[in-house]
Amino acid sequence: MKRTKKITALLLTLALMLVSATITACGDKTASQPSETAKPVKVSKAPVVSENTETVENSAASDETAKIQVDKGKLQVSKSSELSKTPTAVKIKPATDPGAGRKTAPEITLADINGKTHKLSNYRGKVVLVDFWATWCGPCRSEIPHLVRIYNTYKNQGFVALGVGLDDTERLKNMVKDLNISYPILPDEQSISSKPYRVLGIPRTLIIDKKGRIAFDHTGFGPGMQVELEKEIKQLLAEEY
Repeated sequence: MKRTKKITALLLTLALMLVSATITACGDKTASQPSETAKPVKVSKAPVVSENTETVENSAASDETAKIQVDKGKLQVSKSSELSKTPTAVKIKPATDPGAGRKTAPEITLADINGKTHKLSNYRGKVVLVDFWATWCGPCRSEIPHLVRIYNTYKNQGFVALGVGLDDTERLKNMVKDLNISYPILPDEQSISSKPYRVLGIPRTLIIDKKGRIAFDHTGFGPGMQVELEKEIKQLLAEEY
């Protein structure tokens, strides 16, 4: 009996030793295996959605921000530069007045052959040609057809022509018909030709700029002079102040 107990105890001891050795071996094997390095997880910034405007903003790698707007099923995409600056106003220097040295033309207030009153100052902002002439003047009659052509060409561009006649109204009316004059003819009933304009010879042709100043002053008329007159008129029409 005692021998049997000793054998049983010995077997239990051997079994416990075997179990202990097995557990130790498993622990060493587990410890000897290298642990895997955790892979970094890339976390992207989640788009921010505004509850009120339903606007999604996502930062890009560039210097621009993409903005996506959703409006009732419609997708709108716009880009705004983060580096953009508020534009500043550019100051533009006003053009130099090319006629700063010109003298203001004396006022003219005369009625034309149809009774309509013309006042020179009312034509400010336009280029005005004032022609002093008479029916008995040969050079005057030669000049007038050229003035008619020039007037008809530029009258819609801010050009006005006024003929101041040194004759009675009836003679002027007849000459208007004969030469088909299309611009106003004003009988000089107030003698402005002698004072304040001091006309000593005719035709006397003045070209007045948009500010009412005498830019060009010609006395007499000869072949080719109409070219010079038209050039001067075009120059004044192009002037800006």
